[in-house]
Amino acid sequence: MTAPVPIEAALESLYRQLDGPPLVAQSHCVDGLLDCWNAATSDLVRHLVADLLSDIRHLTAVRASALRDRLAEISAALAVELAFSQTAQTAQTVPAVSA
Repeated sequence: MTAPVPIEAALESLYRQLDGPPLVAQSHCVDGLLDCWNAATSDLVRHLVADLLSDIRHLTAVRASALRDRLAEISAALAVELAFSQTAQTAQTVPAVSA
């Protein structure tokens, strides 16, 4: 098993904070999301995190279930980007077959 990349660790940490009460203080969400944004190397993931930050900026509390759903979208986007980058790396390392 490979070690998680920083964004995965940041997402996992935020997921763990959502175990418990149905409402989470907006400030805790912002802190966790900023950690995710800082750890992200992908523009797409940063865009999704920024959208979520924008959506919760005027709230005092965030429904944990709604936040989990949005984090799942971010995780899915990250998984797709990682798969594409691995495919691109594999394509670059496979020698061309001559006929």
